[in-house]
Amino acid sequence: MEPDKVRRHSVIFFQDAIALLRDHMDRIKEAFSPDRYPQVKQQLEHAYRYEMAVTRQVQNEINRGLGAL
Repeated sequence: MEPDKVRRHSVIFFQDAIALLRDHMDRIKEAFSPDRYPQVKQQLEHAYRYEMAVTRQVQNEINRGLGAL
């Protein structure tokens, strides 16, 4: 599995997760180090807010479509 091609729900088996993490442990440790953690946390929060906004938009579109039935 290529990390750049993996999406949020792509990992189904623990073996896949292990393979992805093992090759990138140094980068993961660096990202969550005390020096970098505030920046990484902010990036993760931004990504989460974006995903939630998109989810709400899709839900609204679905509900509008159901209301037209």
